[in-house]
Amino acid sequence: MAHGVNALNAYDEITNEELFQASYFDRLKEFSGLNRYVFDAFISFDQKTMKAGALSVKEKELIAIAVAHVTGPYCIQVIAAEPPFLLESLYHLTESLIHNGKLQEASNHVAEGLQLATKLQNQDFIHRYNVLIVTHFEVGEIEGKLSQAVHYFLDNEKDHDIPVYAKLLANYYESISNFEEANHYNKIALAIMEKKN
Repeated sequence: MAHGVNALNAYDEITNEELFQASYFDRLKEFSGLNRYVFDAFISFDQKTMKAGALSVKEKELIAIAVAHVTGPYCIQVIAAEPPFLLESLYHLTESLIHNGKLQEASNHVAEGLQLATKLQNQDFIHRYNVLIVTHFEVGEIEGKLSQAVHYFLDNEKDHDIPVYAKLLANYYESISNFEEANHYNKIALAIMEKKN
């Protein structure tokens, strides 16, 4: 439906160099005036498809984000309108792209994710995106960002990311022959992993 706004613009002879603009979303409500029954049916269908069924809501949202990257900018904006969903999904998408060697594509999402996390003041994802930036794109100071992330997650008792980040930091210290710090962070990673088992 979002792409239909371009049809409205063409019909009204609105010319603009940019095909996709967030401001065009203001015109979506015009579709309800053109045919209320069809508009309501589409909205109902759209809401029902995202409810849990054979797939969980999260699985459906991740699939929707992946498809949106194929279908275009409007879809990304519509599907990812929920900031907490967007942060987590964008992070997982970025990780997938990185692990599949698609660093150019991932770099755009890292920037978007960090910007959104900062705007929402979501410290979990600020640290996660910063770690992606220093470890995969070699931008910034790796020791400081990893250390901040490890201590943030330790202080907040959020164990999920600690072993990976502590091990990355231990590897960094080993690479510069600081074995005392490497041992310290290896112990942190090991303690969290033992606690999980």
